Amino acid sequence: MDCTTVIQALMESEHPEGYPEGTTLDEIQAFSTHTGIVFPPEWIAWLLNVNGAFVGGQFLTGINTKNSLTIELVFQRHPLWKTKKYIPVAGDGLGNFYVIVTQQEYGSGHPVCFMDRECGPQKPTFLVASRFSIFITQWIKKETTKESFWPFDPTTTARVDPDLLNFSGIDLPWSK
Repeated sequence: MDCTTVIQALMESEHPEGYPEGTTLDEIQAFSTHTGIVFPPEWIAWLLNVNGAFVGGQFLTGINTKNSLTIELVFQRHPLWKTKKYIPVAGDGLGNFYVIVTQQEYGSGHPVCFMDRECGPQKPTFLVASRFSIFITQWIKKETTKESFWPFDPTTTARVDPDLLNFSGIDLPWSK
């Protein structure tokens, strides 16, 4: 995954915490072993470059970060996600999260889903991306430019992420 454009946008977003550095492969592997979750390669590549960050009022999680955006803290609030092997990758600051689903329950791959706190933490509310690289690109674009209609416009979303339509057993954002 080429993170350059996304990281540049992240660096340009203003936040007092600044731009975080990535973590190490040893830390990622230790956390994966500790949680029993096999991390998708795209997520590993991202963590090596960016380990938790603020983007506007929202945030990206990380492993052993210097701030409070750790995956472990999210797991403490939502232990079922650790059991289901969902990786919380971002939150909106209002209790809603985006998670990578790692157990193929909606089809082949590692899609990113939205967890709406009002709908409960048991099941993702809807699918937003077929994989992390598409999620992070669209999410950063949405948060930094406010010009994106992703993920709620079916035409735009299907154009940037045609594989999203290959999953089943879960709602898409525009079907809500």
